Amino acid sequence: MQNYFKRLFMGEKKKGFMFTTTNLGTQTGDGMRISDRPQGNQSNFISIDSLYTQNVGIGTESPNTQKVEPPKDERKEVKPIEVFNEIKKEGLEPNFNNLDKKIKVITDRIEILKEHLSEEHLMDEHKALFFLKNRRKYADTRKKYPLDWAMTNREAVDDLCKRYKLQVVPLKQYYTLVPNDGLKEMNRYTKAYKAITGDKPIFELVIKEKEVEKKEEKTRTRKDRDPILLANSPLGNFMFVLGAWDEEVEFVDEIIYEGK
Repeated sequence: MQNYFKRLFMGEKKKGFMFTTTNLGTQTGDGMRISDRPQGNQSNFISIDSLYTQNVGIGTESPNTQKVEPPKDERKEVKPIEVFNEIKKEGLEPNFNNLDKKIKVITDRIEILKEHLSEEHLMDEHKALFFLKNRRKYADTRKKYPLDWAMTNREAVDDLCKRYKLQVVPLKQYYTLVPNDGLKEMNRYTKAYKAITGDKPIFELVIKEKEVEKKEEKTRTRKDRDPILLANSPLGNFMFVLGAWDEEVEFVDEIIYEGK
């Protein structure tokens, strides 16, 4: 009876905030994307000047204004597998030293700051704590589930797309481009990621821009099925490069799109 009145007048105990993989992604209409900024961070703000620019400055054009021709696209057209090695980046290796001490420092910081700020405001701290705890957990999982893929980050991926006619897309909309060997790597990585976090990773594809155009035009072909497969890392603010393939995904297209 005492417990009943305690719950009635004091309410149920509020669950603490938990940082998960969802906070590392951005949900779009086409699927989850890997984000450099944790979701829920309140540090971004909208200024009066930016609102004025959006509502007044943009779209107002003088009748005498000369139209500027868009710059010529100088990027090369390549297969993703041909530039696979260029997306890899060195120097992203996470630090595994003094993890317990670092975890305590961040935990104490959150405990003090959450008395004055909402925990959703402390997303950078929660993100750092998420990575540190995962690094400690990896000591137990690495023998069975090693993270033995090359590393990259958003900067390197964006640079690749600036130099070549490539585009980064979410897995959800373009999953048919992933060959069976790619699915095997996805499965292997998901097992390793789950062993560390108890959660599922976020996948992205680097594909030819013309594949995106074909998708928008609702046309289907069996050519140029050669994606680079990326996944978010549980250990730091970088990504793993799971592989690149030039195998055509024939059987699914034949059955589904050609009715065979």
